[in-house]
Amino acid sequence: MSFLTSIGAILTAIAFILLPGYPAALLIKARGLWLHSLAPAVSITIMALLSIIFPFVNVPWKAWIVFPATIALSFVFGFIMRAMGIQLKSEPKTHKIYLTTVIGIFIMLSITITVLLTGIGSFSNFSQTFDNVFHLNIITYVKESLNASPLEITRLTAAGNKPDFYPAAWHALVAIVSEAGNFSIPIAINALSIATLITIFAPCIMLLTRQLGGSRLAEVFVGVFAATLTTFPIEMLIYGVLYPFFMALAFFPLLVALMLQLARLGVSGRIAPIWQLTIISAATFGGVLLTHPGSALGALFASVPVAFLATFRDFKKQAPLVQLRRILLLVFYGNVVFLISYFFNVGDTWGVRGSAAETLLDLLKMAPLSYGQQIVVTVLFLFAIGYSTATLWRSRRGLSTYRFEWFLKPQHTAVLVISAMTLIFMLLFFIAKAVPFKHLRYFTQFWYGDFPRPAAIFTILVMPLAAFAAVALIRIVAQTVVPKIRPLLGAGIVLTIITLAIWGAGLDRTQENFRNTYHITNKSQLLTPDELAILERLPEHVPPGAIIAGSPWTGTALAYTFSGRKVLFPHIYTKANDPNIRIVQDRMDQAHVDPRACQAVKHLNIEYFLDFGKVTVIDGREIESGLDEGNSPAFQLIDRQGDAALYKVLPCQS
Repeated sequence: MSFLTSIGAILTAIAFILLPGYPAALLIKARGLWLHSLAPAVSITIMALLSIIFPFVNVPWKAWIVFPATIALSFVFGFIMRAMGIQLKSEPKTHKIYLTTVIGIFIMLSITITVLLTGIGSFSNFSQTFDNVFHLNIITYVKESLNASPLEITRLTAAGNKPDFYPAAWHALVAIVSEAGNFSIPIAINALSIATLITIFAPCIMLLTRQLGGSRLAEVFVGVFAATLTTFPIEMLIYGVLYPFFMALAFFPLLVALMLQLARLGVSGRIAPIWQLTIISAATFGGVLLTHPGSALGALFASVPVAFLATFRDFKKQAPLVQLRRILLLVFYGNVVFLISYFFNVGDTWGVRGSAAETLLDLLKMAPLSYGQQIVVTVLFLFAIGYSTATLWRSRRGLSTYRFEWFLKPQHTAVLVISAMTLIFMLLFFIAKAVPFKHLRYFTQFWYGDFPRPAAIFTILVMPLAAFAAVALIRIVAQTVVPKIRPLLGAGIVLTIITLAIWGAGLDRTQENFRNTYHITNKSQLLTPDELAILERLPEHVPPGAIIAGSPWTGTALAYTFSGRKVLFPHIYTKANDPNIRIVQDRMDQAHVDPRACQAVKHLNIEYFLDFGKVTVIDGREIESGLDEGNSPAFQLIDRQGDAALYKVLPCQS
């Protein structure tokens, strides 16, 4: 695969993410960071809506239809919002892109993308993880069926049952990127991952940092922390693999920035009236929800401190009826959050994964996935909380603030609000990893409750807090020394913080994890080179429409993605309500002597069998006894490479 192919795939992904959203964002006069943060949100939201609408009006999910339709709707929504009077204030402090903004983004992207590319290796490599079996096959299904509706895509894995809702905005986007440039699905996925970093996360994390004011230098620091706090974004491309969650979380800083705006905590107050911000926030929230509910529900939990602030700000100054109304609204909002989280609660399927002491140590090191030692970030986080609290307390009592009046802004409160959000997700991480009590664990199960998810969210929130604290620390130290040495001392502190952040990041371990996860080797747990070669040769032996059986735990399910041939088990957890499927799992290798097994094979139209050995994508998983190996008189060898083999299922007597 050529370098130009990789660049072409990345540019195609960037075009689909950015271009459709610009008309609507420009029409409401979004500028700078607000423009570049809202445009991708508009694009994804409209595409998610179209993916639901298209099947009802028999419109296929094709790139040449989706792209112009998204742009057209962007204009429509933009004109509607403009007609409603929705316009953002042009306040340079809130949106202007400075040199420090560019430097911060460059630092973040250069480190992160370098780690990603050197770790992945070939751009055509793919994640050899449990979840990627589902992702790859669902994208193939979208391209084949031309249907990307979240109400329909799980029809592939439903085995004849009613499909479940599954957020599919990411899968829909990969499908049209793949189709638009005739890129393979793995190439389209890797291109979209890089495009997400460039077009979504980079402007959104800068936008959130800007809401805290302070100094432009904070944007350089946040670029460093975004690159070196590897739990997000890098680890979400390794663990799971959680591609849709990764894209949805890239929007998380935008959702938090909108919350601060609603609470009148932005660097220059609100950029629009509250009703306009509510509409913009709701639309953004909907798009994120359809990308992955985990990020949207995380935003709901993060909004709790904002709701409390809105309720009790100047509470004593209000009339009793106003106080009562605020309390009732808070109770109502709390119930809404609970009901939404209840609807998306998926139960506790992970359980406790570590001790309390181990988990607390991970938090202290700011290394929730147990490697790296970002003590400098922990110190800065605690400093942000302590200094903001102390300064607010002194200012409200009329006490002297010494020389730090620059810090007396609404950003005091904003820092504490984001700190409260961070502590909420740190607590959820602690509960998810170390607390066995069922009733407490309920609150960690918002669209899956494994501990890396809340870890990724609090990592995002820590980034701007640490950047803000770093600038505050530099100013405090600088004001205690004579002016002549302030520049030298400031530069020394900057270099020290950056050096400690990079040193403690564990980037070498991250690269190793990428290699172990993405490289296709003889030790790969999902597909080895021999197994992939067999899959790519399937069209030579297996006619279209023929059904292939095989244990999905060994990677045979990916025959659908890499050959276009149909498989009995397109996902590891394919629903198996049909008793014939259970019989095949238990006794297909006995079809030549077991009439019931033979009947099940005929009923399911199974003609071929893939044997990929006994190595499974999750260590220690037992392969179904009927799909264990091809060494049976029920099968005839058709193709073999190494330990991977394709068999023809021989006729039998039912």
